[in-house]
Amino acid sequence: MPAIAAAPVSIKGEEISLNLDTDYILASGRLDYDCSARGAMVFADFSGRSLPQNSEVNVTLQPHSRAQIFLKFNAASGPLRCHLNLREGSEADVFAHTAGSQLQLVFSAELMRNATARFFGLTQTAATEHTEITVDVRHKQGQNLSEQKFYSFAADTSTISFTGKITVDSGAGGAVAHQLHRGTALSPSARIDAKPFLNIRHDDVKCTHGSTVGFIDETARHYLMARGMAQIDAETMLIRSSEQQFYAAVPEGPAQIFFRGEATEA
Repeated sequence: MPAIAAAPVSIKGEEISLNLDTDYILASGRLDYDCSARGAMVFADFSGRSLPQNSEVNVTLQPHSRAQIFLKFNAASGPLRCHLNLREGSEADVFAHTAGSQLQLVFSAELMRNATARFFGLTQTAATEHTEITVDVRHKQGQNLSEQKFYSFAADTSTISFTGKITVDSGAGGAVAHQLHRGTALSPSARIDAKPFLNIRHDDVKCTHGSTVGFIDETARHYLMARGMAQIDAETMLIRSSEQQFYAAVPEGPAQIFFRGEATEA
């Protein structure tokens, strides 16, 4: 996969796969790219990097284009804003895995007619780490779809803050928007805050939001321990099972390898 070393970037063709040059983003603080490809897979690994203030990745999807964007943040720090401008009939899927980091991530999108934007996130913190995730989606026109599915796991005294926003403008009839956040505190001192917001300015819409924050399911843990499993193993199995909800949404092939570091069976 070729690395991108300059901006602005124009992505064309039928099936494109590429890496974003994170060194360029760190040096300039901004990367813009315009996508007209029918199927683009875009990877960006910020692991171990310290992002400068006002870091941005801006993506414009031309009509009827499609992009899948995969972002990884292991032991990273700093702020990053990823903004999507989806033109008519375009489609974008964004997957973000954050682990062992102190970040302020903002994902935003503006949807025109018949556009689709989906956001999937897995956030894991430990020790005294603090990560903030904000998703801000605006339906500017109607007959489009947005989804947010985020899973948070905080251990020790770490904290995670999730803010999900959906705005449906007055001219966006027929818009469909769904938002889901599931948070699990892995210790009594860990903290997860979730703040969902809906701003609906049209009657002909379908919008849902849901958020839960709690501890490991005690009933499930006792069930596994009653069948001979050690407590730590039972807890690990339950955590992995919850994390699998994120990985199950990730496409097979290079994307699974990107996040897991190894090939997975279909």
